Amino acid sequence: MIYFIYGNPGTGKTEIIFKRLEEDAANGKNAILIVPEQITVEMERDVLRRLPPSAQLNVEVLNFTRLANKLFRIYGGITYNFATPAIQKLLMWQAVKKATPFLTEYQISKNDDQSLAEAMLAIYKEFTASGISFESVDKLSESIPKSVLTNKLKDISTVCAIYTNLLNESFSDENKELASLSKLLDEVSCLNNINVYLDGFSSLTGIEHNIVKSIFRQADNCYVTIGIPSPGFKGIDTVSLKRFSDILRRDCAALGIRSHTIELNENQRSSSASLKLISSDLWQLDSDAKLTNITANDSIELYRAADIYDECEYASARVKKLIESGYRYRDISIIARDVEKYRGIIDQSLDIFDIPYFISD
Repeated sequence: MIYFIYGNPGTGKTEIIFKRLEEDAANGKNAILIVPEQITVEMERDVLRRLPPSAQLNVEVLNFTRLANKLFRIYGGITYNFATPAIQKLLMWQAVKKATPFLTEYQISKNDDQSLAEAMLAIYKEFTASGISFESVDKLSESIPKSVLTNKLKDISTVCAIYTNLLNESFSDENKELASLSKLLDEVSCLNNINVYLDGFSSLTGIEHNIVKSIFRQADNCYVTIGIPSPGFKGIDTVSLKRFSDILRRDCAALGIRSHTIELNENQRSSSASLKLISSDLWQLDSDAKLTNITANDSIELYRAADIYDECEYASARVKKLIESGYRYRDISIIARDVEKYRGIIDQSLDIFDIPYFISD
């Protein structure tokens, strides 16, 4: 059975997951909680804090990479000789240099910079994560009318084939680790008699999608949290989540697996009526009347900054004021759409106010 748990942030989706994990721990049922890599450590702490010590015997918190490592240890295939990012760039640079005589559209610039190698490495990683082989790219380039596009596809295939050979001479390809996991799950039933929970995802790469389909087929039960109110919900800010939901529900139907939908509507996280209203209605185009009724309180404060420097200085000063009023640094986050835009500015501002910080991409 597949359980789809719908709800906006703060409605208790993860709470349901933890209640089920508590039941699994009490019943001695093996369970795996799969979360995005960036929140794995945080979720591990929550599991340790909220579940009894005995739960460590049968409840694990993993991301897709850790799941691969776990299953490779059991069924074989584990390798750790991965090339560092610097070595990957160097190998791709060598691949581009070797491929240059055969390229028609892409060429190294006159000043011999590394921009082409960096672009090719990004393409290689994107194609690999999506489960696209460069043999298929090569075949595609030969199956459609000759054009600039086909020439570029041929160039990409040539460079990446050389890069793969260079990489495989001395290293394992960490970008293919999940592809190996997907293949293993296709061949072996690794997750029988296990409940699997997926929490915190808003999208999946092609390879991750294949892995999730295998999880659907093999696990006793699978719970998936989705950050929209219902399967049919359409919002201008939730297009990717709706697509994520639609894809998984189609998979479920195609596999002939029964599913059950749980919809959560009440915000349980915030005690502020204004924050609850913004959380649910900010991006709803018919909600202007509601939003104009937000009461003035300390939950929401708007500041029109003169420029990015003024913006960072105000944010730093506000953090300092919160600390002086009794807050802890770990209770405060500064969120920006594009962190790189603020790098070198926000950190300098925080330093001036003597505020410890960690910048996460």
